[in-house]
Amino acid sequence: MRQSIEAKLAAMSAAVPAKVEGVGPAPNFATADGVRKYVEHTVARVQRAELAAASAEAIAKLAMVALKLVELQNERDLIDLEIERARGGSKGGPVTNVRVKEAKR
Repeated sequence: MRQSIEAKLAAMSAAVPAKVEGVGPAPNFATADGVRKYVEHTVARVQRAELAAASAEAIAKLAMVALKLVELQNERDLIDLEIERARGGSKGGPVTNVRVKEAKR
């Protein structure tokens, strides 16, 4: 019985392509720009009727979570810079111009 199930799974796995052409880029939720680009790509797919609206809605919810995480990371980076400045690690006035590095994937 177990060998039969394993054989069926192996056959099904072999039938699934490693890469599906035409689906588009993999999502990059590490930055706000990456989220924006993927949302734009998803909207275009919905407009071309390549993706169901319900699927797009689920992707949009995940994108909102990703944007919140980017926002929280940016706030954390800003606080870290302010703490460093307060400890004397940086000279000058308040932190006003911050370049936030892209999160590692």
